[in-house]
Amino acid sequence: MAFIFLRRAIHIFPEALARQKSLRAKGGIVVHVAICICTFKRAEMLKRLLEGLDNLTFRKCPISEIVLVVVDNDPERSAQEACKNTIYKWPLIYVSEPRRGIATARNRAIKEARGADFIAFIDDDEVPKESWLDELLWVQSQYDADLVSGPVLPVYPEGVPDWIIQGKFFDRPVDPTGTLLTWCRTGNLLIQSKVFDTVPEFDERLNFTGGEDALFSTRVHRAGYRMVSSADAVVFESVTIQRISVASLLKRSYQYGSNYVLVQSLLGNGTLRTRLMRLVKACIKACMYCARLGLSMFGGRIPIVRTLRKLCNEMGIIMKMLGYEYQPYRMISNKQ
Repeated sequence: MAFIFLRRAIHIFPEALARQKSLRAKGGIVVHVAICICTFKRAEMLKRLLEGLDNLTFRKCPISEIVLVVVDNDPERSAQEACKNTIYKWPLIYVSEPRRGIATARNRAIKEARGADFIAFIDDDEVPKESWLDELLWVQSQYDADLVSGPVLPVYPEGVPDWIIQGKFFDRPVDPTGTLLTWCRTGNLLIQSKVFDTVPEFDERLNFTGGEDALFSTRVHRAGYRMVSSADAVVFESVTIQRISVASLLKRSYQYGSNYVLVQSLLGNGTLRTRLMRLVKACIKACMYCARLGLSMFGGRIPIVRTLRKLCNEMGIIMKMLGYEYQPYRMISNKQ
């Protein structure tokens, strides 16, 4: 059963509504955006995100008509309380999706967002910069893009070891604004709703493995849609203390390798010969990284961990190609 918390107009910032009417009178275009959030047992982080979305500002684009869609993937509805706040600026729709899986939750969000011009995905452990949505919409209009992807920057807890920051293990590349992309993640993504008219939604076979965003965005690219980056549409990701360990870093690298093979398989990429060559190449590289470990010992923890991560990535490729299914999200806890 869906629980819907729609706010009265008096709570939806009168100044913004007045500006919308003014823009319409002047011929300005005001679009309807559904900001979709899939959450699982992260009530405190979700609350911070919702409070952060209250601070969105619009300077480059007209103020959008915004609705928040929160899909709670916890059967116990642990996110429901955080969504009851009646003073949030934007109308909020809360729905419970008890069928476990990240792809299932994303697809439920898309269903609830029907009618919106754009769907913006942001993760429950992130907080956006005030200009986040304004930048996404501006880049979309400037580059006539169907998808716009923004950067995700890490925010570390107090007491994080120096080697984690110096090693940049949670840093992701930031592409210049307007860079054409062939795939992207969903942690910071704006999608024109028309894309879903021709491209399948997120593949629920990847519910517990991850990689559903890479598969979806690659399919979007192959369908001929335009996908670009926005360097200034920034969101900040909370790196939890549980993720700051060598074991966690290596598991994530192993997952990336395994997911690469899975996504390529679902895309139908490669002949039997190509797949065999991929397996041989991964084995050779794994042996190379094993040999490199000895030299890494002289450089300290950072080069050792970097080499181990590369080794685990290749091992993920090898094990997946040998038929081993890695499903890190099946037994995910509330402490991730």
